[in-house]
Amino acid sequence: MSTAPESQELSALTPREIAQFFFDRPTEPPFDWIRLDEQRLWVIGDVSQFLGTLTEFFESFVELAEPYDFKQVEQGIQGLSPWCGFSLGGAMNNWGMKHFPLLPPLLEAMKPMFLEYLANAEFEEDHGFFMWWDYMGDHFNLGGWDREGAIARAHLEVLKEILASDDDYCQVCALHGLGHLEDPRREEVVDSFIERLKTNGEIDEWDLNWIQECRDG
Repeated sequence: MSTAPESQELSALTPREIAQFFFDRPTEPPFDWIRLDEQRLWVIGDVSQFLGTLTEFFESFVELAEPYDFKQVEQGIQGLSPWCGFSLGGAMNNWGMKHFPLLPPLLEAMKPMFLEYLANAEFEEDHGFFMWWDYMGDHFNLGGWDREGAIARAHLEVLKEILASDDDYCQVCALHGLGHLEDPRREEVVDSFIERLKTNGEIDEWDLNWIQECRDG
């Protein structure tokens, strides 16, 4: 039986408690995240502390996910991704620009979730990880707020590194994320990946039309 709390202000949780909240739930029947979202659990107190805690959570993702099976983690990611995206992107108007320097390290910290956890997981079906960068793309594309482009650069570099991995599913997730990233450098990154596939004789194993759609946004 799950020991995860049904309702809690997530900004007050530790990294391990965040993992418990999202992962320690039964998967049959699937957990109803929409019902939980209606309780407005993304109330944030100390923004700097909150961003730091999330960064620690992602940096320690492999260790924190270890007690749970893949279905639990994947289900938790389905709940975490929109909550994280909506909270971080949607709240920028209220937080102001002073917290922007904390976002590139947070994006960088998300890499282990793919390169160390997903790349070494065995599973037959996944939705949460594939959609992760969809939500992050929509809500980290902060338009005129990111005037220096630091967040966009960090976002692009993280996706480039995941795309450069040897795991084809990590590559798929990165391509999907690049398709949602409003960055003119996206085309060059995806074209380089296409050339890599051609050089390695792997292009026929992929849906080239889909890759090109990701390149073109």
